[in-house]
Amino acid sequence: MTSATLTRRFLLSRGSVFALAAAAAWSGQAAAADRIGFPNGSAVIDGVANPAEWANSFQFYLEDGATVAAAYMRGMADGNFVYLYFEAEDPIFEPHDAVMLVFNPDNAPASFKKLIVYPCSGVCPGTNLTPQTDWRSGNVVGSNVQWGGPSALPAGFEVKSSALSNGGAGGRFGVEVKIPKASFSSVPTFNRMFANVVAADGPNLSAVQYSWPAGATIGADENDVFFGSLDTAPVPVARLGEATLNAASFPAGLQITGFGNSGADPTRISWSGPNTFYVTAANSPGAVGPVAAANGVTARFLINNIGLNPAWTWTDVPVGNNPTAAQTILARQYMALHANPWTLSNVGTWQTSGKTQVQFFMDNPHQCIRVDLDYTGGSTISRFWNMTFVSVNSPFEVEPQIATGAWRKAYPKARAVMLREVFLNAPRDLKWKSDFAGAKAAGTNRWIVDDMERPTVRLKTSVLAPARLELPGKQYKLDPAALSRGRLTDIAVTPGSVVTLLPDGYATIARAPFALSGGASLLARAARLRPERVVDGLRGNAAVPAGALIGSFDGFRTSFAIGTGTTVLVPKTSRKLQVRFAGGVPYDGGNVMLQAIAADPSGIALNGLDLGRMRAVGRGAILPLANNLPTHIVRGTVDTGTFVWIRDKKFRVAAPAGSYGAVVRSIGGQSGAPLDIRQLLERPEFLRQMQGRLQPLPLPRPRPRPLQPN
Repeated sequence: MTSATLTRRFLLSRGSVFALAAAAAWSGQAAAADRIGFPNGSAVIDGVANPAEWANSFQFYLEDGATVAAAYMRGMADGNFVYLYFEAEDPIFEPHDAVMLVFNPDNAPASFKKLIVYPCSGVCPGTNLTPQTDWRSGNVVGSNVQWGGPSALPAGFEVKSSALSNGGAGGRFGVEVKIPKASFSSVPTFNRMFANVVAADGPNLSAVQYSWPAGATIGADENDVFFGSLDTAPVPVARLGEATLNAASFPAGLQITGFGNSGADPTRISWSGPNTFYVTAANSPGAVGPVAAANGVTARFLINNIGLNPAWTWTDVPVGNNPTAAQTILARQYMALHANPWTLSNVGTWQTSGKTQVQFFMDNPHQCIRVDLDYTGGSTISRFWNMTFVSVNSPFEVEPQIATGAWRKAYPKARAVMLREVFLNAPRDLKWKSDFAGAKAAGTNRWIVDDMERPTVRLKTSVLAPARLELPGKQYKLDPAALSRGRLTDIAVTPGSVVTLLPDGYATIARAPFALSGGASLLARAARLRPERVVDGLRGNAAVPAGALIGSFDGFRTSFAIGTGTTVLVPKTSRKLQVRFAGGVPYDGGNVMLQAIAADPSGIALNGLDLGRMRAVGRGAILPLANNLPTHIVRGTVDTGTFVWIRDKKFRVAAPAGSYGAVVRSIGGQSGAPLDIRQLLERPEFLRQMQGRLQPLPLPRPRPRPLQPN
């Protein structure tokens, strides 16, 4: 029996009963905490999100954990139309892929609308495609929105789709939607909203649903096929988010532009030195025109074993100022927020491990770091980094934690956690060799963990990159003492390229070593030194900590923080990058290696940003860390144990569980790898030798010296 037959039966037998109950059940108040605002903007609808047109939009990640999200949603509005864009990673672009949008223009119980877009209809490859659509009206019945039959799409709608390339990772598809305000109400508010992006896998009869608000899926068990039909399934009112077209109601463009720990690898926990977690937040950095200030902004830092873990299994980083004190971020302003430093304890136990913090994190040095950004009137914005930096001179190993028990709690009928490998920034003809001990092979680059009765499954993952993989990088040995006295080091760059800068090592003051993390600025404050005032011209003029490594493309008329890792677009006129330390911390020695890894700009490296617009600025642009490096990603999804009918076919419903993986930072033997002095600093024998010398020393205020180039 097809879903169309089931739909007709439902409408004939129950439609009038639902209509009678609607008014009494509707409260008009959003039950969910998820809120979203549509900033001002407009776009030409062609199925591809032109970065210049969509620069002012909000962007919500519908999946996270890796350098590139598997799916995301964007939105904005002007005086006459609402614009939405959806993009999802999908190895096979097929007729069962779908985007479902539910909204209510005037908050009346009988005013719900649902648009389903089938982006691959007829001819699948290509851009600017005209997809098939399914348009329905709905009514609130009890706690659900029930749907009537299909009808013609109102005048003024525009819907286009495209098949997109993903830089060696397989396919993606995009859907652009233009909704006319005049079709619904003279003063629409777009009150309730739900979005569901479905990436179908026909050969495996599985469909991943990326949703906003997160965690909501459409489907039913095997005995209730009707309610599992994508076009007619009821939508719970409690799972709808709140949306507004008034950009001043609450900020829509608040976004996380960077975050991590104090090392170049954000997942690496230092056993001996302080771990300082930070986030850089921006309020509508590309916006034009009035934008509401983001008030009451706080950052909360959480930690978990690297792997696939639900949101409620995370632990707060146990330090002060977490969450951080509330701040106001004005329009087009960047702000850095950080918790107090965390030095691991050698007494007590960490959670239920029976081990001290030092012991636990020595056994589990790589952790997943998450930040939740909250603000007045808006919903929580979260990002997390589940990637490690590796050298591929031999197979690299990752031991992810799969929280099978927690996923079974989230989805009581869950049958398995499915894994799919994705490779970025590497030629598609190069073959990687992977082994997942503890998982079952389920096809090419696919694995499955089906022991859902265990609380946790730890996989022994071994990955060998192709021998012909290339990494265009150079290494530079830096002299901290000379650089802190004003000497400059020149780094050769190619105009218009994307360069990732990864420094590693330590600097010394009075012969005591300090890792290049937050230690320099902490030392400056402890010794009451007068730091040099440096602003980051590529991060909204944010303040740069004293003693941090900084760079410039224009002879330090403007500067930007390299810190412990930065990826930057080189200006089209620059062939030289100069680096030095921000003054105020008088380093007298040390050993620092700076690796500069370059690549041509790509869609993956730019992550949706407009290359032409960035080049026009002429000063460079900060990009997501390591987005130009070869990357191995494992996408995780949970087989929920429920099913959904899409058109004429039944699919198992899968929910995103996040991603994890590794970024290649070096290739070759030890001589080709960057110096990692942090590993030396954390060896017990070295710590014993340095005992008593690792505390900041009171230092005299240095006499200012003019900065002179070489």
